Amino acid sequence: MLKKILSVTVMLTVLGIAIVPATAGEIKSYTWPCEFKSLDLCDIPVYMDVGLYVEILDQHGLKIELEQEDFDTYSGSCMIQIKSNFDIILGCYVVGNENADLMQGYFRCYIKPDEFVCATLCNTVEERIVEVVYDDVRIVHHLFGKNIRVGTAVITVKPGFEYTWEDP
Repeated sequence: MLKKILSVTVMLTVLGIAIVPATAGEIKSYTWPCEFKSLDLCDIPVYMDVGLYVEILDQHGLKIELEQEDFDTYSGSCMIQIKSNFDIILGCYVVGNENADLMQGYFRCYIKPDEFVCATLCNTVEERIVEVVYDDVRIVHHLFGKNIRVGTAVITVKPGFEYTWEDP
């Protein structure tokens, strides 16, 4: 009988100790003995369409100044730097303005040394020279001055490969 009384007393004491802190309103935090980790569940492939990219570096600072080569012929050139992610073929032409119309000449434009530019695909650049020749110029039909704009050289680009593009 003494054993029963002693075990009931011990049990009541243990239960009382466990219940008292909970009824006092204290919040206790525990460090759990296990750690939850993320597991790889599945792989989903990710795709994107990579477009054609071409850039002429520092194009806003470019300028071609024509100098007299012959009595009625003027020429000039500038260096362009190109980056692209595909092979390209460069071209150029000049659009004359009202000053060129008064002087009645005609323009020729060239890309040197070669119109073909390989894909750079990194920080390297390809360099090309854009040369403009203005022939049969009649400057007697225009007032004299310095830095008179006579036109705009336009650089064209097309892919250097055959490809059939399907527009979605």
